[in-house]
Amino acid sequence: MMQILTEGSWSTIVMGYGWREQNYYGYIVALFIFMHIMIVLVIGNLLKGIFWECYFTVNSMLDDI
Repeated sequence: MMQILTEGSWSTIVMGYGWREQNYYGYIVALFIFMHIMIVLVIGNLLKGIFWECYFTVNSMLDDI
């Protein structure tokens, strides 16, 4: 999952699974594309939002001091 999130040659993982199970190649590709969309777009943005929220909270606390 981390390799998909960072987009670090995740297509080689898909090809490895695809060649191993050739009957399910289309399903494997569809699953990894769906996971890519979900992880990169949705979960990646949630993580960025959490980091920004922490940053703004600490920044406002420091301004109060």
